[in-house]
Amino acid sequence: MSFSQISYMNAKTELGYDIIPLDLVGRHAYTLGAVYQDDYLVKLNEIYPLDEVLGPRKESLSEANWKDINHFCKDALECIEGERELGAILYCSANEGSWQPHIIDPGLMKLIGSSKTYLELVEQISPDHQQIEPDEWMVYGVSVARREGFVITTSCNDNVIILPAQKFIEYCISRNESEFQ
Repeated sequence: MSFSQISYMNAKTELGYDIIPLDLVGRHAYTLGAVYQDDYLVKLNEIYPLDEVLGPRKESLSEANWKDINHFCKDALECIEGERELGAILYCSANEGSWQPHIIDPGLMKLIGSSKTYLELVEQISPDHQQIEPDEWMVYGVSVARREGFVITTSCNDNVIILPAQKFIEYCISRNESEFQ
């Protein structure tokens, strides 16, 4: 076992949970319709059960209730495009009953070319640019959410997969806790 693996195993999140190693992202990955699964999501769902994090808001999130989506997403990133991406993750997760990614619409992928091209664009968008170019608008929100550590991007079967990161889940937990204080 290398030093980096040992130090990663001892690392904790802000709420004191073990940090899930990023090398689990995409490991044993598959999609079945709108459902995606990999070792990272299995671990994420073990640590943060969806019902416990979303509480009674889960049902209304599955119906795309904007009040409850905004409860978890509004002002999370100070970027409406990125917050829409977080809302899409919450909607997909609430509908499935466990943490799920937002799988980018395959029709959109046809406009961009491939998942590889999409993920390259996510990496290339500058955080301080003032105007979004026409080929960037479709990936800008994902880029912001990723840069802020709220999502993790990967691909599976040429689908772009936008996974919820532990930082986003813990942000959701803090939003619920602040509501009751």
